[in-house]
Amino acid sequence: MLNRAINKVNHLDYEVRDRITLRQEDVLESNWGYRYDLIIMGGNAFYELPSAESQERCIKKAFEALPIGGLLFIDNNDYKGNWGKSDFVNERTIFEGECSDGTLGRYTLKNHSFDDENNILHYSHKLYISKNSEESVFEYKSRKHPVTADEIKGWLHKYNFKIINLFGNRNGEKYNDESNRAIFLAEKIK
Repeated sequence: MLNRAINKVNHLDYEVRDRITLRQEDVLESNWGYRYDLIIMGGNAFYELPSAESQERCIKKAFEALPIGGLLFIDNNDYKGNWGKSDFVNERTIFEGECSDGTLGRYTLKNHSFDDENNILHYSHKLYISKNSEESVFEYKSRKHPVTADEIKGWLHKYNFKIINLFGNRNGEKYNDESNRAIFLAEKIK
C-alpha cells in the first residue's frame, strides 16, 4: 500500500507533493503526531485490529492528534451479530487476480471459531502466489473483533467527539438499523 501511495504522490503537482508525508508505523504503538485537520480510518481499518480495546485506543490516539475542531472519518462495516453463523467455515476466496508480470495471487479466509461473549473471530488467512508454475503459500492465524456502530458511538462520545454525520453506505444514505456500514464524520469538540 505504501508503494502504491508513493507512486500516486509522485504524479501530483510539486506544491501538493511537498505537503504530503507518508509513514509506515505501528498504529497502536507509534506517536501519531498532532494538529492534523483530518484523520481517516477508512476501508474497515478497525477490522485489522484484534480487540475492542485496540479499536478504542485508535479513537483515543485520534483525539490526541487532532486540535479542537479537527475531524475524524471512520468507515467500517456495522457488525450485527452474525459472524458466529458465517459461511467462512470452509476456506473462502476473498480476492484473486493477476499482476502485470503474470504473477497470480489468491487470498482466502477460513473461520475456526467465534467467541460470542467477547465478539472475537478466530480465523486463518492463506495467500497463494503462483508464477511460472511455482506456487508459494503463506498462512497465518489471527483474530478480529467485528465492531458495531454503537461501540464507535460510545468511544466517540467518551473522547469528546461530536458526530456530524453518520451514513449507512458509501452512497451517502443516512444510517439506520438495517445499514451494513457505519460511516462517521466526527469533530473534536474539547
